Amino acid sequence: MNSYNFGVHLLNQLAAKTSNMISNQSPSGLEKRTMSLALLGRFLGFLVFSPNWHEENIDWNKLKPCIHSLDHGLNLLESISLPLSRIIHDSWDGGYIFLVIPWVTELLKMSKWDSISQSSMTFRQILSNLRLIQSATSSPSFRPCPDQNIASGSSMQ
Repeated sequence: MNSYNFGVHLLNQLAAKTSNMISNQSPSGLEKRTMSLALLGRFLGFLVFSPNWHEENIDWNKLKPCIHSLDHGLNLLESISLPLSRIIHDSWDGGYIFLVIPWVTELLKMSKWDSISQSSMTFRQILSNLRLIQSATSSPSFRPCPDQNIASGSSMQ
């Protein structure tokens, strides 16, 4: 098995493990599951974003025409049934956002050196949704309840 195939296999296995852990919303073992998900998020982020890690002296103006073809990290997650935007949206609606935010932020932290993915519309949409959640939960009138839905309409995409 070559390194590319191993990376794809590992990515699929980590995505499946993450999906299974998210679907378990039982309060039993919540802290351990949250910490395990954060670690999985870090590994997923490495696999997704590291192909675009570049040295700092790259001329991005020359790369702009082909950025869309290079930005396949977050799209790759969607193709292996781990669409971050949808997971964030569903976790807000389902009332289990506390389980999702830690691993999503760990995954996104790994994009620190990936300017291509950070400039993508998908990445910006995910950050926008996370900011909406932060804003909603930090408001003085916030009361966590399932029927409070900021994800409907044009607020969260």
